[in-house]
Amino acid sequence: MSNDRTILVTGGGGFVGGRVAESIHLSGFGRARAGVRRWSSAARLCRFPIDVVMCDIMKREDAVQAVEGAQAVVHCAYTDDKTSIVEGTRNMLEAAQNCGVERFVFLSTAEVYGSDVQGDVLEAHETPYTGRPYADGKIDAERLCLEYQAKGLPVTILRPSLIYGPMGQSWTVRVAARLQSGNWGTFDEYGSGYCNLIYVDDLVRAIFAAIENPHAVGETFNVNGPDVVTWNEYFQRFNERLGMSPLESISPRQSRLKSMLRDRAQVVASAAVNRFQGLVTRINQREGLGSAVIKRVKNTLHSTPSQRELDSLYSRRAYYVANKAEELIGYTPRFSLDEGLRLSVLWLAHHSLADPALIRV
Repeated sequence: MSNDRTILVTGGGGFVGGRVAESIHLSGFGRARAGVRRWSSAARLCRFPIDVVMCDIMKREDAVQAVEGAQAVVHCAYTDDKTSIVEGTRNMLEAAQNCGVERFVFLSTAEVYGSDVQGDVLEAHETPYTGRPYADGKIDAERLCLEYQAKGLPVTILRPSLIYGPMGQSWTVRVAARLQSGNWGTFDEYGSGYCNLIYVDDLVRAIFAAIENPHAVGETFNVNGPDVVTWNEYFQRFNERLGMSPLESISPRQSRLKSMLRDRAQVVASAAVNRFQGLVTRINQREGLGSAVIKRVKNTLHSTPSQRELDSLYSRRAYYVANKAEELIGYTPRFSLDEGLRLSVLWLAHHSLADPALIRV
């Protein structure tokens, strides 16, 4: 496959898809074609001469039109709806096969291994259904990929760990907001699980390797970063980069109590919003006591971990081993956690999401 290849990236308006499309263009790896579900999400991409096309993965006609003429497809459109994950992937696989695509890379997730997994986790580990729509949808989508691989479509499945970096909401922007809230800390017992982090540009490199290396065809790979750190260590190192005061240690009893109250308050708040949505919106739009109370409630809910986070994420002592990717396709991560955090904090400060006078780079 030559460097004048056209590579379609689904989810081009999102965090990962947008960075993949940008990187294809900026590196000369190929001609980027970014599929977006809404034109409003294309602003970031339009900084560059990237071909942007409408591609709602749930519409077969969109999938066919977007794929036509492409030599490779990187399917990383994000949704947490199980039906959309499965049927959207089916539409993209079908279009890719009918259009004679030479390589199809599917972005799955390490969450397919479940929340009870422990120790070193290899690709051969079982992927049990857990009742969580996102992970269960990815499991079913992976099985579809293998079905199309058996039909002759060259497919590679990547299972990245937690993706962070500039523009990343879940593990960059939201974590930074929690650390800056004054309510966050380190969690005795609960924060000792492994925080498997991969900087977004390392994931891009893994995708490029999957497209270019013939040994990737028909294979599934874990993709992870170079550092093995606990969640408490991640919070501490991120907090230091932001220039915040040292985090206080929160006892297991305090953590359980706060998360229990937070979850109950979340249920009540969600019910109130659903029932009185118009009134809540009007109050929130006005300056005054009512608006201040709503904002304070939101801040408290967002800056307190849920019981599920404590029990199923921050306590999980599992490490997703990426040796197979290194051995078969030459993937090695280049961004240490320190470097990734440095770049992330610079981006946060540039976008007024962190105080430039405090950050440590």
